[in-house]
Amino acid sequence: MIPFKILFEDQDFLIAEKPAGLPSQATVDRARPDFYTLLKAQVAARGDDYLALHHRLDRGTSGLMIFAKTPRANNPLASLFREHQILKTYHCIIQKKPKVESWEEINYLDEVRDTTTKKMKMVRVRSGGKPAHTRFRVIERYRGGSLIEAQPLSGRMHQI
Repeated sequence: MIPFKILFEDQDFLIAEKPAGLPSQATVDRARPDFYTLLKAQVAARGDDYLALHHRLDRGTSGLMIFAKTPRANNPLASLFREHQILKTYHCIIQKKPKVESWEEINYLDEVRDTTTKKMKMVRVRSGGKPAHTRFRVIERYRGGSLIEAQPLSGRMHQI
């Protein structure tokens, strides 16, 4: 197992880099490797026996994830996520050139079963659902697209 990059660590918290292509946590397919389980094994090998997961990144998304390393730090970190006190920021490459430098999207998302795959997925709905509020900002424009910053304010699955 190649060790994951740990960017910050103290007695209570650990921030590690999740690579793209790896689910954040265990899936229905228990044979599929996942970041949380592998990272837990990595820190357990050096004697740390506690690691609490508080958020996820999509399988195809790379990025930083924060974990509580102690029960004492677990509840305060959970409260920060629950009360939306942690601002998540994503950098995305898109194949469009937005006409404006910044904008906001407010949609309503709900889980719907895909008739083809029979799996549940999040979709935009006209009524019902939960609000998904995201701020966007252009960072750089390229010939074939743009680099944008996305900040989800509501924390809905797949809202970006």
